[in-house]
Order: sequence, then structure tokens, then C-alpha cells
Amino acid sequence: MWLGMVVLFTIFGIPLIIFSTLAGGQDAPPPAFTAIWIGIILWFWYVALVWISYEVRLSSAGEIEFRSVLRRTKTNAHDIRFIGSAAGGLDPYTILVRFNGKTARIIRQMDGFHDLIGTIRSFNPGVELRGV
Repeated sequence: MWLGMVVLFTIFGIPLIIFSTLAGGQDAPPPAFTAIWIGIILWFWYVALVWISYEVRLSSAGEIEFRSVLRRTKTNAHDIRFIGSAAGGLDPYTILVRFNGKTARIIRQMDGFHDLIGTIRSFNPGVELRGV
């Protein structure tokens, strides 16, 4: 649903707001608003394509790979320090995984999510879990 809204705002919203701004008139949005609005849409695309991992692979040796559309991040399960809710619990759908100064984000509704957490804990019993 979230990605559908981003696509909808990109396909219909960006051309509409640009056209409205360029057409001018008393009811036209100011250029600064248009620039900020387009920047917000681009930010959502960045999050969807780079931040959110759509796949997580964990090898039997404990190597874990987080894959998003434009990024792959690898680490060892022993290096994971924290697994918890994003935005201090304000984002109930995204989970943060912190390791070696890096952060990966995964969707809580991912298939095998609870098995993944259990396996990571078997490799690294000291991992901090919060809101999982």
C-alpha cells in the first residue's frame, strides 16, 4: 500500500503540481512548496530502493546479507548488536538491525522473520532485542 501511494504520487502528483506551479495564477502553489513536495517524494523513493531490505539471507556459517533494490550489505551474525523497532517504536512495520556502525532495515511482515531472529540469537546470544 505504501509503495502504491508513492507510485501514485509520482505518476500523477509530480506532473500535476509542476503544471499548476508553472501555470501560475492566484491559486497556484508557490515554487518553494513544489520543490519541497517533490523532495519528499524523492526521499520516499530513496527509502524504498535503498533503505528497506526485501530479502535477508543467513548462511549456516553465520554470514548475513541484507538486500535492497540498490544496496547489499553483508555482516556476520556475531557482529549484530541491536534488533528493534524503527523510530523508537513509532514505526511498527520496520525493524532496525545495527552492526559495525551500519544499519539495515527489514519489514516485520517478512516471511520467516521470527525464525531469522531465533537463528541470529543462536549465533549471538548477546544481541539486544527491543520491540521485536
